[in-house]
Amino acid sequence: MSVLLVFFTLVLCAVPAALVLVYVAYPQRGEELPGRFQWLGRILVQGRERLPVLTEEHGDRVVAARR
Repeated sequence: MSVLLVFFTLVLCAVPAALVLVYVAYPQRGEELPGRFQWLGRILVQGRERLPVLTEEHGDRVVAARR
């Protein structure tokens, strides 16, 4: 039982890590994923466009508010 729990926990950690690695390697640089995985690149880009992004301006406001 505990071996299966450890295995599923490792898989649960490895899948998001692999997605981040793929995103950083291709879509963030403006390149498409090779071959049959172009659909994954489109999904990652759509997710990026839907999530809020912090810019330097936002960070400056946060730092100024803390002073």
